Amino acid sequence: MGGAQRTWLFKRGGENSSWADADLDERGWEPTLVPSDWRVANNYTEVNAYGWYRRHVDATAAQVTVNGTLVLALGAVAKRDETYLNGVLIGRTGGFTPDCSDYLRFRSYKIPAGLLKLKGNVVAVKVFSEGKTADGQEWPGGLYDHPVLRNGDQRTGAFDAAISQGQRSTGYAVGGIGWYRRHFATPTAMAPGSVATLTFDGVYMNSDVWLNGVHVRSQPYGYSTFVIDVGEQLLLRADGGENVLAVRVANSGLNSRWYSGSGIYRHVRLTVQGGVVRLPVLGALAISTPEISDAAATVRVAATVASAVVAADTEVRVGVVVVDPSGKEVARGTARTTVPAGGNATAVVAMSVASPQLWGTETPHLYQARVSVYDAAATAAPVEVAAKEEGEGDAALLGGLRDDTTETFGIRSLTWDASYGLKLNGEAVELRGGCVHHDNGPLGSATVGRAEIRRVELLKANGYNAIRTSHNPVSTAFLDACDRLGVLVMDEAFDCWSRGKNADDYHVDFDDWWRRDLEAMVVRDRNHPSVIIWSIGNEIPIRETPLGYNLSRQLAAFVRAHDPAGRPVTSAFPGVDDGADPFFAPLDIAGYNYSPQKYAPDHARVPGRIMVATESFPADSYDYWQGVWQHPYVVGDFIWTALDYIGESAIGNAAYTSDDDPLGACFT
Repeated sequence: MGGAQRTWLFKRGGENSSWADADLDERGWEPTLVPSDWRVANNYTEVNAYGWYRRHVDATAAQVTVNGTLVLALGAVAKRDETYLNGVLIGRTGGFTPDCSDYLRFRSYKIPAGLLKLKGNVVAVKVFSEGKTADGQEWPGGLYDHPVLRNGDQRTGAFDAAISQGQRSTGYAVGGIGWYRRHFATPTAMAPGSVATLTFDGVYMNSDVWLNGVHVRSQPYGYSTFVIDVGEQLLLRADGGENVLAVRVANSGLNSRWYSGSGIYRHVRLTVQGGVVRLPVLGALAISTPEISDAAATVRVAATVASAVVAADTEVRVGVVVVDPSGKEVARGTARTTVPAGGNATAVVAMSVASPQLWGTETPHLYQARVSVYDAAATAAPVEVAAKEEGEGDAALLGGLRDDTTETFGIRSLTWDASYGLKLNGEAVELRGGCVHHDNGPLGSATVGRAEIRRVELLKANGYNAIRTSHNPVSTAFLDACDRLGVLVMDEAFDCWSRGKNADDYHVDFDDWWRRDLEAMVVRDRNHPSVIIWSIGNEIPIRETPLGYNLSRQLAAFVRAHDPAGRPVTSAFPGVDDGADPFFAPLDIAGYNYSPQKYAPDHARVPGRIMVATESFPADSYDYWQGVWQHPYVVGDFIWTALDYIGESAIGNAAYTSDDDPLGACFT
């Protein structure tokens, strides 16, 4: 089967499914070339009509012996269908809502084992076309592709509607299971006691990692950065020896509502640190600016130091040098801490920066914190990385460098209140926002640095000052671009919690993994000045249940515990009503999806609530912005969407519904 047009038999009517019988008398059926529109091919123009297609086909011996993985790729059908093979129903597609029911959706059905014969198979398709087009005519009925038999286990390309499990939701992308292998030599500079870590910025999804044949990590969530300590397990070969890294990725089942990509789509790094006392690769620093004036700003650096020493505690000094946007040193300080054996400790260094250059949307000034860890009793450290404790002279410069790192940050203040909304550096700011998925269009989901920058450039050039990362953590490169270009970010974690939106999405792993994944996002992103709001979820299915209320409280508290800067926490709620109150109660800002009519009445009921339109319809932007302009407690609006994206195909298709409602649309 497949190829160019083929002759089928067609007959009008037939609501009864007996026309699927394999031994049906086919006298009176019309020969018809498929693909076809039955209004044209068969002059069949009745409204709300049934029509049947039948075809006799032979199969190959190889197809007959495929057990349970063969599919009938039926193609696009207008509008609903029931499809039979040898009298047995193998699949159906279509709902009953007029004008919005699976029109021309691609259909692909599994063939039960043992049903396909070598000769004389009968494919029968019952089609029902309901509803009317914009000009009042019935939707065209018929088969719009020629069906193909295909082994569902065989990948045929990146996009294939016949075997894509996500179908139009994922842009007809093909997932499945893939393997990666990488050979690399152990760095020859590794000294005894060195610590090596592998950092994966993102692997979609359900990944397993082996190093030299040893399984070292599983990671279900495809958007989390995760770190594997491979040196501590003595898995690397001796200096210069060859290692083999193997990664299995299983993007299977219905796990996303949009195109996610598959595999290792963000960067992977091997980091070698010289000693067992070190700054962790992920989340070592938490930088905040709690006090800011024109004259000076307090920069607070909390540095976590880890120790793999199991025999004794280690006393260290942490030195910090602050460098301004021009590269000039503007502050320095140190602090002592004792790192317990096999544990970690945090040293806090607070410094004053005179005449700070503030980070903002028009002036995205960026500073650097250069952080070094030394043995407490060591001396003669290099001057350019040394830091002095208060009261110490130059003769007391620290030495015995254990580890160092550099982090970019911005000096800015952020406050929020229902009386004035959001203030950035003391000035009210309205979030001219857009929701953005993580893919780069035709480039796919791979993190290409220039492409990440270009997206942010395009958005800012078109008037956006804020982006919501819908609905997952984005790449570090994207946040770096927002830092440099002065774009505000609502950093979002999850699309669902313990109840999912698809059978195989994150809800399967939420209970066991949400703390690790949420921590990974917050500690990775908390030093980005562009990040001003944390979002813990989008349209959570359990949002109006006691479990949902409790998780809203737990997740919000967890985020605050890992962010010393104290950014506000939100979550997006669709169709807001009074039942949203318990869900919103633990949050700093309430996320209103498509609910501008609730702004004023909810403010009257809950006057202290701050609101933001986490999603809005572009066609209604003026109305949404009336809410922002008129009410200080509504801090902004995020359009769905600011950039087109792969997946959720046809979500924004619009059709005229009447002369009185020219902008009326059907969102499928």
